[in-house]
Amino acid sequence: MTKVIKLNIIENNALIRKVLTDYFKNISDINILGRWQSVQLATSKVYQEKPDVIIYGCENINSKNILKLINFFKGANIPILFFLMESEHLHFSVAEIMLDNEWGILPKPSTNLVNKTTRLLPLIETKVRELTYLSKINLHRFNKSKHFQCSENLREVEPTERELVKFKRSDQTCSLTRLIAIGASTGGTEALSKILPRLPTSIPGIVIVIHMPERFTKGFAARLNSLSKIKVVEARNPTLIECGKAIIASGGFHLKIEKKGSSFMAIPCGKDRFNGHCPSVDVLFTSVATVVGQGSVGVILTGMGKDGAEGLKKIKNHGGLSLAQDESTSIVFGMPKKAIEIGGVQEVLPLQDIAERLIREFANL
Repeated sequence: MTKVIKLNIIENNALIRKVLTDYFKNISDINILGRWQSVQLATSKVYQEKPDVIIYGCENINSKNILKLINFFKGANIPILFFLMESEHLHFSVAEIMLDNEWGILPKPSTNLVNKTTRLLPLIETKVRELTYLSKINLHRFNKSKHFQCSENLREVEPTERELVKFKRSDQTCSLTRLIAIGASTGGTEALSKILPRLPTSIPGIVIVIHMPERFTKGFAARLNSLSKIKVVEARNPTLIECGKAIIASGGFHLKIEKKGSSFMAIPCGKDRFNGHCPSVDVLFTSVATVVGQGSVGVILTGMGKDGAEGLKKIKNHGGLSLAQDESTSIVFGMPKKAIEIGGVQEVLPLQDIAERLIREFANL
């Protein structure tokens, strides 16, 4: 039986409030518990009803007010999807607050508000589902100081020769010279949940970057691991890339590939944002192109923005295979579209065909 998502809507614009309400009331597994014009009106009901997620939309709000709102609902442990007017003043301060609290934000159009919001409704629904899903993961907080900080310390954690020999003997049918790199953003949780469970244990090693907050990548990896034949782990430390194993970049840390002997290592390193993201798909894809070259396969999935486009083109230019999810199955076609526009994609595939394409690519190894 499908679990119903309990939703509260707080929106100070009456027309937008109606647009949101009319859309979500027609979705069978989403139940609108209440809709209000202001936080003050919603307060008591929110604590009584305990929704799974809140959509909060308004104009002319500053970072101080956002912080007050976050602190207000923090005790109820309810994720918030902020639907706010974009402004230069809010851009950096809001991003910092969102990163600390791991909630979501979408820009509200400044013109043609109703028409543009209507076009954004499928994206808003996706964000609501992602926030609900992520909030229910068994979260695991950890000491950030234990994270791997830079590649200069690699010697301290290099696999022993015995470990490498054991790995090489574990699956003689899998190529140790090839590697799959996947990048995704909005809608990526669903896309990866449809790809990884279909892959066999003979598939070469996989490295993944998804734009996801730091608290959630460990739980997301555990969830995919429970659904898949292959092993799925979070890269919280330098990790040996093995056949039949997918490594997901830890939120807040870039992921790069390095060659160690005849094997590849996935190295978490660096926290500065690239293309507005950390981890960045471009950082991963660029290292894969350089280190693995023609043995690599790059896959760019649904997502907003352009992260990964240039990196995927580098994989193609270095002789690797470059794949992109098509528009019809993408929640947001931004990242695949940009990669296609700059000539970085060799094949465009619907989501349901990507796993099979990867299997065929490595069938004769």
